[in-house]
Amino acid sequence: AVVSTQSAITAGVQSYERSTFHTKVNTDIESTSKAFKNINNSYIETKLKAKFWDQLSETFRRSLTEGLRNPRITRARFAVCIIISFILGFIYFGTDNDISSVRTNKSGLFFMCVLSFTASSMNFSALRIALEINIIKREYQNGLYTILPYFISVVLLEL
Repeated sequence: AVVSTQSAITAGVQSYERSTFHTKVNTDIESTSKAFKNINNSYIETKLKAKFWDQLSETFRRSLTEGLRNPRITRARFAVCIIISFILGFIYFGTDNDISSVRTNKSGLFFMCVLSFTASSMNFSALRIALEINIIKREYQNGLYTILPYFISVVLLEL
């Protein structure tokens, strides 16, 4: 049974290699790889003249200005933080201060706080990046900044 399965697989591979589909796929792969080898990256490198910290400070300043222009979103974020804090405070209210309580309950509270605040800020960041993807692409192609300073500034502002 093993020999017949192996021979069937070998026959299938040989039949694929003889097919016109195989030659088309190989031709496409070769032409694509030649096209990528011919791309000149010096245009992108010379277009970016600002240093990393300059890009980061500028994108952070722009993100901060945008956040100040939308006070409803800022208030909504603060409201979410306060509501989650009250919920977690009510859940863990009245726990003892002995070592077993600290090990189980207060460690859980700390974990829930970190998880809650991190997840909420990352959700806002992901939503913001998804909404601004066309602007990000255009400004990246124009050489205004790279993606890393933009992403860092968005995440820092959302925290």
